[in-house]
Amino acid sequence: MEVALSQLWRYGSAVLLVAIASLLILLASDPTIAANPWLIGFAPVILSARYGGLGPGLLATVLMGVACAYSSPPSLTSSGAIAPNDLVEWSVFALEGILISALMRLHTAPSQHQRGPRSKLQLRTILDNAPVGLYVVGSSSHEFMNQHLCAWLGLTSEQILGNGWIDSIHPEDREWVIRASTESLTAGQPFEAEYRILDQEGTLYWILDRAVPVRDEADQVQFFQGSCVDITARKQAEERLQSLAQQLQERTAELSASRAQMQSLLDYTPAIIYIIDVEGYMRFANAEWYRIFGPLFGNPIEGQNLRDFLPPEAAAVFFQENEEIFASAKVMTFENDMTLPDGVHTFLRIKFPLQDASGEVYAFCGVSLDITERKQGEEALRQSEERFRSLSACSPLGIFLTDTQGNCTYTNPSWQAIAGLTFEAALGEGWAQAIHPEDRERVAAYWFYCASSGQAYSDEFRFQRRETVCWVHSRSSPLFADNGQLMGHVGTVEDITERKQANEQLQALTRQLQAQNEQLTEVSRLKSEFLTNMSHELRTPLTSILGFSSVLLQKNFGALNPKQEQYLSLIHSSGDHLLALINDLLDLAKIEAGKLELDFEELNLAALCQAALEMVEVRALSKQQQLSQELPLACEFILGDRQRILQVLLNYLSNAIKFTPGGGTITLKTQVVTDVELQSFNVLEVEEEATLQGASTSMFVGLSVSDTGIGIPVEDQHLLFQTFQQVDGATDRRHGGTGLGLALTKRLVELHGGKVSFTSTCGVGSTFSAWFPLPESNVEPI
Repeated sequence: MEVALSQLWRYGSAVLLVAIASLLILLASDPTIAANPWLIGFAPVILSARYGGLGPGLLATVLMGVACAYSSPPSLTSSGAIAPNDLVEWSVFALEGILISALMRLHTAPSQHQRGPRSKLQLRTILDNAPVGLYVVGSSSHEFMNQHLCAWLGLTSEQILGNGWIDSIHPEDREWVIRASTESLTAGQPFEAEYRILDQEGTLYWILDRAVPVRDEADQVQFFQGSCVDITARKQAEERLQSLAQQLQERTAELSASRAQMQSLLDYTPAIIYIIDVEGYMRFANAEWYRIFGPLFGNPIEGQNLRDFLPPEAAAVFFQENEEIFASAKVMTFENDMTLPDGVHTFLRIKFPLQDASGEVYAFCGVSLDITERKQGEEALRQSEERFRSLSACSPLGIFLTDTQGNCTYTNPSWQAIAGLTFEAALGEGWAQAIHPEDRERVAAYWFYCASSGQAYSDEFRFQRRETVCWVHSRSSPLFADNGQLMGHVGTVEDITERKQANEQLQALTRQLQAQNEQLTEVSRLKSEFLTNMSHELRTPLTSILGFSSVLLQKNFGALNPKQEQYLSLIHSSGDHLLALINDLLDLAKIEAGKLELDFEELNLAALCQAALEMVEVRALSKQQQLSQELPLACEFILGDRQRILQVLLNYLSNAIKFTPGGGTITLKTQVVTDVELQSFNVLEVEEEATLQGASTSMFVGLSVSDTGIGIPVEDQHLLFQTFQQVDGATDRRHGGTGLGLALTKRLVELHGGKVSFTSTCGVGSTFSAWFPLPESNVEPI
């Protein structure tokens, strides 16, 4: 009775421990335990074997295996078998449970084993013949190895208990396996690893090594017991599966890419593509189909029957076509018109059958092209050809067509009239008979060369028409098809006899004009020489007159009565005016003769402007006018001839004083602009004969004189800067002058490489500017 109760207690405790462990597995929130329930499963096995013996340990092993399978169901292969990984884990757990139970039996009942050597021998036999490697590791080294593990490695138990086990680990895995196992032994934690080993012949094996600690009643680790399972086949299977999976993934990606490419090809092709099965149901339609027919028939169209969305007549036509294709099993072409929202369209439809592996037709594929534009083009071409014939018949120009070799294929009536040949006589190479004998060989060679090489042709030659000869200008251009292929040539022939005669007369007149121009040039040269000489001859006595009148006005030879002083003052002012006129004439003559040279130097702009203002200050004060200068100046230095630039400023300032009423304002200012900005001003064109001596630059400095004078009417502004021209040209004009000042100013500015400009408004005033090139080093304003 006591034995029965003891066994009931031992086996019942094993069942209770398994139930507690199963509950913990089901309630565990740690994903590691949920994925690997075996980590908890060893606890009831160890306790059952420790306190109940071999039988309860084996019972706990079986029940715990079932509980783990329930909490983490095994994976199945495509054939329905248990996955190799899960099968190996179950087998290892079962064998380790058996090992744990047996070893715990040995350690808990040593005296019994001493009294029962047969039982110990039986247990040893069971462990040695187990299909996995089993071992027991103490605190520092192996204490037990079964024969399966020894035979597997080709080592004796003594060799394994030494360094044989460590030496058999693959060199690439040895370091981390030793480190991981040492950490587990030190911490008293279960150890599990997959690594490679090498037997004595160098054969490589993959093993699954699992070891769990066995503790005594004081919860102290007594030893580790573990198992080694050959998982080489599993690893090889995994590698093959991984390789197959990689191949499958690559193939799937290729198929996906191929399908995407095909879908893109179908969607972006300008043709309409669709598939209809033998019963009339739409199976596929590309993007172009939906673009054209989607607004009419809806989206999606797949799965609908032709009778559901086409008018009965159109559907009947489609079914009739499908029957013909089904019967002939050939590609067929159809053409039809269809009304769309934007009008009637013409479609060219190509349909062919789709067959399965057995050759049965299961669907029809259609490719439709909208040929409306082509049809319209054909109609337009027909109408164009008709218009060409009509225009050609009425054209005053001779028109001809040739083939690619230059042989004539058509001439219009005007060509026949000009050449003096009939339509039939001009065909082929007959047209060449109309060419004048002296021109025929040259014209024919050049024409056939251009025709054979596809070049345009243009030439002038003579036609011999019985008793008369006419000059013609013939042109032709190659005709190309849409694909770039040469189709022939089209050309015209124009009667230019009258133009030739007119050209000969024009050439004669041109020769006469050239001779007259040469004479005028010579006259202009003589005029300049005369003015130079006359100015010199006039200036000599005039200088004496001015000198003597000045001496008399100073009263060095006695007092003058009022009348004498008035007459002498008139003589002196008239002499000054005449001398200025002579100097202007002399300067203009020098410029026209190209003999006026400039003395370029770096000029201080402030000093130059101040000097000009001081020279006219007395005249401005006499009219109670206000002279002003805008500061600061746009730049500090400019490059030019001091005397000539000062002459330009004095001309502008003098004109401003002359044409500004008393009490007005005259302002001298400067500014720097680019050559592009200068275009926005009213700049006058540079004289062709002006020689630009200034440096080329992209920056200009402007010297501008503004006044509040009477202004210049728009209709008279074209007279400005013209030689001997004045706006006030009446004989009784109020303002004097010769009309040389502005003309000379323009020439002097242009000799510096500059330009002049002006703006003027009647009743408001005028602004005259001289723009001089500015050296690059002096661009920054001060």
